[in-house]
Amino acid sequence: MIVCVTGGKGGPGATVLAANLARAWSRTERSCLLVDLDPFGGDVGAYLDPALLDPRRGLLPLLKLERNGVSPEAVAREIQEVRRGLSVLLGSLRPAGDLLSGRVSEVLRSAQRTADVVVTDLGRMAPESPSLPGLHAADHIVVVARPDLQGALAAERALSLMEHQGPVGIVATRVRRRHRADVIELSQALGRPIAATLPELRVAVAVNSRRRARRALAVLVKTLGSEQSTTEQPLAAVQEVAAS
Repeated sequence: MIVCVTGGKGGPGATVLAANLARAWSRTERSCLLVDLDPFGGDVGAYLDPALLDPRRGLLPLLKLERNGVSPEAVAREIQEVRRGLSVLLGSLRPAGDLLSGRVSEVLRSAQRTADVVVTDLGRMAPESPSLPGLHAADHIVVVARPDLQGALAAERALSLMEHQGPVGIVATRVRRRHRADVIELSQALGRPIAATLPELRVAVAVNSRRRARRALAVLVKTLGSEQSTTEQPLAAVQEVAAS
């Protein structure tokens, strides 16, 4: 299964959500690979344990060495284990749009051969983004949005690029406990249910000490992993989490 996490603007929390989703999946019986495919420069490793990761391994050597096709074996060579059940393919800290152009789907499909679940950070979704074709490989697309006017407009722009791309869920981030009305307004503005609501997550490890966030992530992982999962299904479960 491939889960693509993206947003309509820089800084809505897509990277930290992708890292937390991968951690949540690693607590289940399914192995998870976190892939950084942000063409504008990704720093997903900073949300894990950078001291344990080799920055020389990852997406850049993979794309530079495998110019005739990215095989699962090549992906396996560049991924690094973070903890049991969780591995990561580091991205490029600098823009790498030229290297990624036309190759995102290929990387994702090969990555899918190395783990039960692949969670990928596609960065900001824009018409010129080389990550846009990668959405065709996704089983689920998660769009991160802040529950305010700018967040709604950015999410709407991103969603306009995703017609016929597969199931899309909206995750509202930086949600304050007593501001649920903002989430309802975001849902109404986008014309879609909100798949999950999360407080601000500065680092992935913060989830371990934040019961509300951890419960929301667990619900989201369970919903995405369900064979009957649809864009409509998560709403009832999320309302229960948001009210807790």
